[in-house]
Amino acid sequence: MLSFFDILLIIILGFFLLGYLMRWFLPMIMRWWTRHFFNQMGMQDAPSKKKKNKVEIKSAPRKIPNKSIMDEIGEYTDYEEIE
Repeated sequence: MLSFFDILLIIILGFFLLGYLMRWFLPMIMRWWTRHFFNQMGMQDAPSKKKKNKVEIKSAPRKIPNKSIMDEIGEYTDYEEIE
């Protein structure tokens, strides 16, 4: 049976080994992930390319009235000091 110090040594060496391996594999994983992400973004953009001589009519976006926070809070009450 392993003693406490043997188990502690195995855990510490495991963390060092994991850190060393991540120095090599994490950049590769990040490169793959960024390529994959940009390829997906490029595929979403491809169908939206416009053809020549095609007329496209778009309506103006609806405007939402700008409400300030003060409109929602209520009215201001001026208090007078009583002596």
